[in-house]
Amino acid sequence: MRPVSLLCLWLSGCAWISQGEYDARLDQDDDGFHAEQFGGDDCDDDDPGIRPGEPDAWYDGVDQDCAGNSDFDQDGDGFDAIEHGGDDCDDTTPLVGPGAPEIWYDGFDTDCDGGSDFDQDGDGQDDGAHGGPDCDDTDPMTHQGASEVWYDGKDQDCAGGNDFDRDGDGFSSDAHGGNDCDDDPSNDPPAAEGGPPTADQIHPAALEVWYDGIDQDCDGADDFDQDGDQARSADHGGTDCDDLDSDVRPGKTEIWYDGVDRDCDGESDFDKDGDGFDSDDYGGEDCDDDLQNVNPDSDEAWYNGRDDACDGGNDYDQDGDGYNATTPLNSSPDCNDVDPLINPGRSENPLTSVDENCNGNPLT
Repeated sequence: MRPVSLLCLWLSGCAWISQGEYDARLDQDDDGFHAEQFGGDDCDDDDPGIRPGEPDAWYDGVDQDCAGNSDFDQDGDGFDAIEHGGDDCDDTTPLVGPGAPEIWYDGFDTDCDGGSDFDQDGDGQDDGAHGGPDCDDTDPMTHQGASEVWYDGKDQDCAGGNDFDRDGDGFSSDAHGGNDCDDDPSNDPPAAEGGPPTADQIHPAALEVWYDGIDQDCDGADDFDQDGDQARSADHGGTDCDDLDSDVRPGKTEIWYDGVDRDCDGESDFDKDGDGFDSDDYGGEDCDDDLQNVNPDSDEAWYNGRDDACDGGNDYDQDGDGYNATTPLNSSPDCNDVDPLINPGRSENPLTSVDENCNGNPLT
């Protein structure tokens, strides 16, 4: 016969009972575990399906395994499942829950904040390396649609353009190491037919439009000096009479009779001596274009060997009678070269006292 045990119940005193009755009272549901009120670990001694070691049926509100934890916190991370009024967005792993470190780009919302796992900077756009449009997912100020801050080396709007090429013409600003002399579209004039060029039309590869005051090709040259001879076009306030030829400008040495006014003095290229008459070798009337005092307007200086008046006459026949005046080489001189009626070819008039035929005898 099994020994008896002394069982003391609160307010009922003590009574001697059999061992079997004793055990039955400690484990009423006969699940092999004593009730908690008798020092055991069966949290519900009325239900044999609730006891230590029993598989827990999660989210039914019953602690089947008597572990004492929340039936809505399957992963045991201290947070109830979001489907059951908690804030744990994945109750199958303790690595996911509010306050957990976020592991970016693994496809899981580790910290359960509801944000995209591919949007680290929280700007509302997923990272570009993971299918999104955000070209820098570490900076919330960088994403598609952001305002571009030019010349800071960052592509804030994720357009993929050069941050030093504001006007988008393919050339970086010369103020930031490039060679574009106008990279600011804000300087552009209002759109107009045939209006001045905009910033994206001004760069080293642009075609220069001369005399508009704009350096389209950014070469730094004077826009009013097309031939680059350091003299501005005379048609635009300068002194260069031919701005297409660098060999033509004020100060150039004149090359006479080539039809080009190389020194831009405005004088005829066929009037070398500058007397106002072109050379007769080039259709003019000046018989000696090296001497300024020899021209059709000059007075004849007789007997100097020159045709000063360019009339084609003999410089030693002042009276034009066909006979030269007395010279050392003239064997038949005109003894009076101011009177055409006195010369060696005349007949002597014996009735006068004039030697008409220059033979030295006025009578014969």
